[in-house]
Amino acid sequence: MEFIRPFKKFPLFTSNVIEECEAVIANALTDVTILKKDTHNQFRIDLGTIEIGRMSFTYSFFKNNVMLKPGVPDDDFHLVFSSGRPIRIQIGKKLVIVSGRKGAILNTDNLTRIERADHSKVIDIRIPRQVVQQHFEYLTGHYCKSSLDFKNSIDMTNGNGAMLGRMFDYIIQELDSDDLLLTNPGQSRSITHMLLAAILSLPHNKLEQLSQNKGSSSIAPATVRRAEEYMRAHLHEPITIVDLLQISDCSRSVLFSSFQNARDYTPMEFLTEQRLQLARKHLLHPKETDTVSSIATRSGFVNLGRFAQNYGKRFGELPSKTLKKVKGKI
Repeated sequence: MEFIRPFKKFPLFTSNVIEECEAVIANALTDVTILKKDTHNQFRIDLGTIEIGRMSFTYSFFKNNVMLKPGVPDDDFHLVFSSGRPIRIQIGKKLVIVSGRKGAILNTDNLTRIERADHSKVIDIRIPRQVVQQHFEYLTGHYCKSSLDFKNSIDMTNGNGAMLGRMFDYIIQELDSDDLLLTNPGQSRSITHMLLAAILSLPHNKLEQLSQNKGSSSIAPATVRRAEEYMRAHLHEPITIVDLLQISDCSRSVLFSSFQNARDYTPMEFLTEQRLQLARKHLLHPKETDTVSSIATRSGFVNLGRFAQNYGKRFGELPSKTLKKVKGKI
């Protein structure tokens, strides 16, 4: 990427107070603790954020060598691009280095350490995991029965990585010259869809399924679309097949065959997946009084044992572990 610099038309936060910087970084990117800083120079961070749809673009400048420890995990993907000064990102036992030639795509679940070099400039694009997965479902007609897992390192010099970099450069130039991307809903949607398609072209565990492109929600029958819209809008309420038949105005056999042909899943599989995603969101961002039971109920689950079983299969850990891990870092 060429344009690793502040957004010209948008305010820039500047501070040399660590506590202020931690709060702003947590709000814009993810919860962090600043553990170590270069004592030879006065500490300073510059940071600016803009939002396009459900994506946020954050520019950050660190004057000093800084080590960051991620805190409460989120459920977002982060695309990280640097001006050339190295960014060292520890993901479990794996080290990913971001430079002018290498970007990264990651989530914060297994981040253990981020090291920023002095005078490093970074653009971080934050995108909710659910938004990426929904666009995958839109393109393929199949919902994600398991998580999308991207290869963390992005080659910015060739192929789809280079294309993605050029796309971000274009967006930043447009933001500097005009604000239509922020004020015009059509422009915003168009850019969002373009970016999501480019992101999904990067190496991940479902790339083969995406390339097959067996279906598309744009051609799904109205019965399927109406049922899905209704389920998304009423996740916390009891929903039965009878409700869906009334909403879709069709017979049971037509409803199930329509879902199978257009989506390759049943209506109840779709409903369970959407409720699991909602529960995951609540568990990662709980209220002070939240328990696993209260979150399960608020997400539309009645049988707590089945909820725990489905959640564990979907996210690789029990809901109680997710909640304990998050509350322990708050």
